[in-house]
Amino acid sequence: MPMTSPVQILAQIDAAMRDAGLSHNHVEKDALALYCSFLSELMHDCAVTSDFDPDGMIQDFEQWFREARQTSSKVRHMLQNNLNESIVLAEAHGTLTDIRRKELVNFHMKILEALDQANRASREAF
Repeated sequence: MPMTSPVQILAQIDAAMRDAGLSHNHVEKDALALYCSFLSELMHDCAVTSDFDPDGMIQDFEQWFREARQTSSKVRHMLQNNLNESIVLAEAHGTLTDIRRKELVNFHMKILEALDQANRASREAF
């Protein structure tokens, strides 16, 4: 079986992103924008009010989690998968610098903090 070249792999990634509706140039290459896109997809039942506004996205996420019928461990797992996939795709596009990786990880940590806060609030309500 012939080995797949890096160019073929990138072409497959681009095709998969187009098929997933993520063909916009900014979303396609920027790790934070890609992560936010995945987060919006996760919250598809929620009326997301932020248009690539990471701070607004945190508020939307916290509200979504309070209304969602998901366990925090399941959501954490999905978020970790989104983080990993965002990193892999940004690395494949050659756009993941150390600074962008730190921004992405910091945003991911803020989302996890919002998850914990929403989880605590929902437990206190009962």
